[in-house]
Amino acid sequence: MISNGIILAIFSGILVGVSIFLQKMGSNDSSSLVKQLISPKWILGVGIAIVSFVFYLWALSMERISLVQPIINISLIVLIFLEYFIMKIKLNIHSKIAIILFFIGVFFQVGII
Repeated sequence: MISNGIILAIFSGILVGVSIFLQKMGSNDSSSLVKQLISPKWILGVGIAIVSFVFYLWALSMERISLVQPIINISLIVLIFLEYFIMKIKLNIHSKIAIILFFIGVFFQVGII
């Protein structure tokens, strides 16, 4: 059975990926730094990042950091999928292999495999 700490870490990782994507989308809206910082997308991304940090700390209170941190890095995969489906960025074979290896590594770390 998967612990609550692992579930919280997965949720936090998803939120981190979404927050980074929104911040990137907000920074694309303008070339001016001030306009980027007041972009609704960027502000929403920062807000989600703060919420994800709360879930990260909560996960750390339940599990060891050597388990939580690799799971949090699922944010990279979330970011890649958002770029692929929303921004239509192409994935080469190396990226696809890296995604598969990443999931295998996390599953080994968590003990699912």
